[in-house]
Amino acid sequence: MLAGAKSTVNDRCVGMQLELSFLPLYEGGMLAREALELAESLGFTLMGLMPGFADPRDGRMLQADGIFFRELG
Repeated sequence: MLAGAKSTVNDRCVGMQLELSFLPLYEGGMLAREALELAESLGFTLMGLMPGFADPRDGRMLQADGIFFRELG
């Protein structure tokens, strides 16, 4: 979704929350590394992480929400 919203993000956003997947969970889904690179290319910096969900079998984190902000000025 973020890739298709570049012009809106560039014009109107100072912060955003993105779902970051650490393993492929959905067909065509973006992995965390790709999302981080895309957010950084749009001028955003990762400021925090909120736990998403983990595999109940082994506790491995599968997703988290990344909180990103753009430097202003």
